[in-house]
Parts: sequence; structure tokens; C-alpha cells
Amino acid sequence: MQYVNKLPRNPLGDAARNTLRGLGVDPQKILRGGPRMGIYFFEKGASVRNINVVYDRAGSSLATSQVEEFVWPDLLQDIDYFYFSRITPAIFLKLVWFMLCCIILHFKRQLTRL
Repeated sequence: MQYVNKLPRNPLGDAARNTLRGLGVDPQKILRGGPRMGIYFFEKGASVRNINVVYDRAGSSLATSQVEEFVWPDLLQDIDYFYFSRITPAIFLKLVWFMLCCIILHFKRQLTRL
């Protein structure tokens, strides 16, 4: 399994990449750079209180990345399945363009959709 993302070149980015590798995820397609990892906090609701999710991704490595950093034909090479989250493009507007490029390549290559 491979994972495409961008993580900072710092101990937290290294730990995230190493954790993924330890779980059997191939980290070769993870770009490195940028200032920090984006994070979110999930508060479980109790009784009639709803759950609460707080996103802190402004200024993250992914949010500050540029479109041309992601060479989608290379990143999608040799993959059979393609999955993406709908949350990230909603938070990071530039990623809508990235996802559109992926989807177009996905259909051209007739990959299995998840």
C-alpha cells in the first residue's frame, strides 16, 4: 500500500512517516517539506452533546504546497486502487485541483474506485 501526502522535514514528520512504514505502508510517495503537520482534534460527545471536531491545518505542509510539487502521473503509476478523503479538499482549496487531476488520470487508466 502506498500513501501520497506531504509531511514536514522535522522529527514529527519523521515519526509519522516511520509509523506508516511500520504499519506496512510504502512511504516513497510522501513528499517532504513545509513548516508543520496539519492536525485535528476529535471530542467525543456525551449524552445529548454532539461530537466536536476542530481542524488545525492552516499553514501545514500540505496547505502550503504548490500544485506543481505533485506529479500525478508519477504518483499514480503502478496503483490499482485510488481512494481520497473528501475532508482534505474542503479544508485546503488548492487540493481540489490535485484531486481533479487524480480523478481524470484515474478514469483514463480505468483504476478500481473505492
